[in-house]
Formats: sequence, C-alpha cells, structure tokens
Amino acid sequence: MVINEFHVGLGIVLSLGIYWLLRHSWHDRQAKIKQTIELTQLNTQLQLELSERQRTEAELYDLYNHAPCGYHSLDAQGIFIRINDTELNWLGYSREEIIGQKRFIDLLTPAGIAVFQENFAQFQQLGQVNNLEFELLCKTGSRLWVNLSATAVKDAAGCYVMSRSTLFNISERKVMEEALRNSEERFRSAFEHASIGMTLLGLDGQWLQVNTALCQILGYSEAELLTTTVRTLTHPDDFSADRVHWQQLIQGELTTYAMQQRYFHKQGHLVWVSLNYSLIRDPAGQPLYLIAQIQDVTTRREIEQIKTEFIALVSHELRTPLTAIRGSLGLLTSGALRNYPERAQRMIEIASIDTERLVQLVNDILDLERLESGQVALTKQPCNVVDLITRSLNLVQTEANKTAITIVTMPTTAHVWASPDHIVQVLANLLDNAIKFSPPGSRVTVTAETILAEPAYVLLRVQDQGGGIPSNQLEMIFERFQQADVSDSRRVGGTGLGLAICRRIIQQHWGNIWAESNGDRGSTFCFTLPIPIALADCN
Repeated sequence: MVINEFHVGLGIVLSLGIYWLLRHSWHDRQAKIKQTIELTQLNTQLQLELSERQRTEAELYDLYNHAPCGYHSLDAQGIFIRINDTELNWLGYSREEIIGQKRFIDLLTPAGIAVFQENFAQFQQLGQVNNLEFELLCKTGSRLWVNLSATAVKDAAGCYVMSRSTLFNISERKVMEEALRNSEERFRSAFEHASIGMTLLGLDGQWLQVNTALCQILGYSEAELLTTTVRTLTHPDDFSADRVHWQQLIQGELTTYAMQQRYFHKQGHLVWVSLNYSLIRDPAGQPLYLIAQIQDVTTRREIEQIKTEFIALVSHELRTPLTAIRGSLGLLTSGALRNYPERAQRMIEIASIDTERLVQLVNDILDLERLESGQVALTKQPCNVVDLITRSLNLVQTEANKTAITIVTMPTTAHVWASPDHIVQVLANLLDNAIKFSPPGSRVTVTAETILAEPAYVLLRVQDQGGGIPSNQLEMIFERFQQADVSDSRRVGGTGLGLAICRRIIQQHWGNIWAESNGDRGSTFCFTLPIPIALADCN
C-alpha cells in the first residue's frame, strides 16, 4: 500500500518534472525563435539602413563631384585636402597633383592674391567670406574667373582646422561684362567726342548727360547745363511743337523724330539747331529717357537765307535788262519802227546797254565767286602807288570827261606789296563810282599816305563830292547787291557787286577797306595795303 502510494507520488513528481522540463524547453525554444526572428529583422533593418546610407553616400559623392560648382577644402596651411571633379576639370589637374601638393593661393593671379589679402581680416574675424571674384591660373596657363564663398571650420577650442569653399565659374559672365563695358566705353567715347551735340534727357526735360560739342553750341559748361532744362533754353514759340513730339514718342506713336528749333545761347542770342530724338525703353517697354543729336545749323540757315536773297536779287537784276532787251528786239523784229529810224536806233542802243549790263553782272558774279572760293591766285610784288593810280585813271578818264569831272592826284613816293592788276581793278571801281555819283564839273581826289605803324602800311583814299552816304549804310554797301540809298542811285545803275569784289581783293592783301561820309555831301572810300618788307625795315 505504501509502496504503491510511493510509486504514485514518484510518478506524479516525475510527470511534473517532465512537464516542467518540457515546458521550460518549449519556452526556451520560443524565446530562441523570437530572438532569431528579432535578430533577423534587426539584421534586415541594418542591411536596409546600410544600403540606404551607401546609396545616400553615393548620391552625395556624385553630387559633390559632378555639381555645376566647384568644392574644395583646405587645411590650416591652405593645402588642398579635398576637391571635387568639377573644379579639377576647370583647373586641368589630376587629384593626385592637387591633394596634399598645392596651396590654393598658388593657383591665384597677382590680382587674385590681392583680393584675398584685402578680405583675409574679415575671414579671420567672421569665419567666412562671400562672393569674392578673381581669376585662377589653370594648368594650361589659361585663366578662369570664379566667384568664391568660404567658411572656416574650428575645433572646440576655437582653433582653425580647415576651410570649405564653394566656387562658381563666372568666366562667361565676365566676358559678357567686358564686352558690355567695352561697348559702353565706345558709346561714351563716341558720345563725348562726337562732332555734333549729344545729350541724354529725362522725361521731365532735365539734361542728364551732355557732351562737349553741345556745351560749345550753347555756351555753357557741363555743370551749368546740367542744372537747366530743355524748356528754359528753348524759344517759347518752338517749345509747344517739341513737347507734342515728346508725348508721341512716349506713347509709342513715333519711334523717332527730327525738327529744327531755336535755343537760347548763354550770351543771350538765338542758336538754330537741328534735333533728332529717340526714346530708350526698359525691357518691360517702359520709357526711361530720350537720346538726342543736336547740330548747330545757324550758319547753314544764314547761308540759305543769303542764298534765297541772292537768287531773288540776281533774278531781279537779270529780269530787268532782259525785259528791256526783249521789248526792244520785239519792236524791231515786228517792223513797228520801220518808218522811225531814230526810235529804232534808240531801241538798239537800249538793247546794247542792257546786254553790256548783263555781261558785267555775270562777270562780276564769277569774279566774286572765284575770289571767295580761293580760285584766284594773287601774285604780289612791290608796286609803285603812282603807277597803280595812273593805270586806273586811264580806265575811267573817258567817263570823267563826259561829265567834266576833274580827277586830282597828290604826289607820293609810296610803294605797296600787292597784285598790281587787282589793285588797279579796285582803284578803277572806286573812281568809277565816285564819277557816277558826283555832280558834273565837280572834283574827285586820290591820295596815298604811308603810315609808320607796326606793321607799316599805305592808306589810299578816293574822295568825291557826291550826295553822301547815310551812316547806317556805310557797312552795308560792301555786301552783295547793295547800293547806297541815294536819290540818283537808279540813274547811275551798276550791278551792286563792285564794292563786294573790292573788299574781297583788299582782304586777300591783308588790308582793310571802308567808307566815310557825313551823310550829306561827299564820301571817301579808304583802303590799306602792306608795304614791301624791305622798305618797312628801312623805315
């Protein structure tokens, strides 16, 4: 009984032990399985993380080396310790030639070194510099413009360890900037040295920039002109039309326009100018300022006015004798004067006189044009004044005899340096005028006086006893087609070019010619001629 109970108890204990062992072994197995699973999962995760890190590192490495910009790192001595492929390709070196071998400063031009030296203090103080621009020397000897930004890396104690730099290749931009700079320089040079006035004008009419030629046209210095506006210098009658064109330019109705208008010179007189305006706009099409070319056309307008007056005068001078000639010849050819021989003879005389007048007019015009254009060469030589006067008297004596004019000459030993034929022409013209405008039986006097001045010269005078010349016409009579406004001017005739020719001849002898008159009775025409150098030295 007891044995049975023991066996039963032992069996129970054994069963419990086996159960415990089995249970414990199962738990261990489960734990190991779990642990294995966890390790497998951890390993998988680590593999994934490692793969991701490798992929990221590969991407970063690829990004670092193939970035569009250059990267490098320098140690405390400025020696390369890292550099990307982009920068290596720019410089033309291999990595082995750079890493641990070269200092960055060795790749700089002298100007680049100067840039670094100027910014080194800032780099030390702030630990960074930005947007430094300079040139690098490549292995091939070529140069590379870069824009560099650098950051200093320091340890916990604040000591410098290394630097990291980013570089951008700006060579193309520099080429464009240089081309733009050259273009601007050429524009500035052309603007400043243009033979015509050039200006940039604000939309409010303020002078923004002016060149030397414009300052000369208006008589202002550059500083003075820049303080004024177009409106203050434009004649009021011209400003309104000018402003209308400005508005048309700004509104896009015109792309350019040209006109002539008047500006006030600094000295107060008016200057006629030819304007050519263009409008400059920004990339968005908004108006910025006006550019204008300004040319002084005052002389041109005066010449055109003179030409117009000249044509009108010549037309009148030609038309009058031609009308008389045509009328006379018309009467003769029609046979209307067949039975009136005396009247026919008079018509022939009129036609002959007016024909001579036309020939003289044409000859005088041609003579004057040749003199003024320099086509007439004056061959000067020492001349005895008495001989010149005698030759001129022989040319006019017949006309003097017709009206019993006495020509009186005073003794002189004067000599002049002159072209004899041309001076005889001047004297004969002055004597002819004196005879025409003197009353019958009066006297014309010719004198010559040596003036011992510096330089010495001879003063010749032709004096008449005619009706005189108004004082306001003493200068005008030397202009083309001008005659003194006296009562008998129509009677004596003339082309109105004789005195203009005389003045031009005397000017080419370095002399002066003028008239003197009290406006009531008598006139004196005076002109000067140089004396021969040898005689001047003797005096």
